[in-house]
Amino acid sequence: MFKLATFQIMLVALGTSALVACSSVPDTIQADAQSLCNCYKQVHKIDIEEEPLINFITDSCNTLWKGVYDKYTTNEEDKKLFNQAYSACQDE
Repeated sequence: MFKLATFQIMLVALGTSALVACSSVPDTIQADAQSLCNCYKQVHKIDIEEEPLINFITDSCNTLWKGVYDKYTTNEEDKKLFNQAYSACQDE
């Protein structure tokens, strides 16, 4: 339980961390991309022997992704900007 609480604190800290400067991407899109990217990055940092924790966090990331995906599917320009911001985060 302690590891889960620690991870939740890490997610909050990552979600509110400084965003990558990108003048062409609106702040909300940049924040969504950064949050999703950081979520999946954290999954890869967890010890492979912590399978239940990995599964729990992966499910959380997938839920976040679904919400973001639904948010940007109706606007092609926002979707493109999100994908650019997400790719930039993955390259960090």
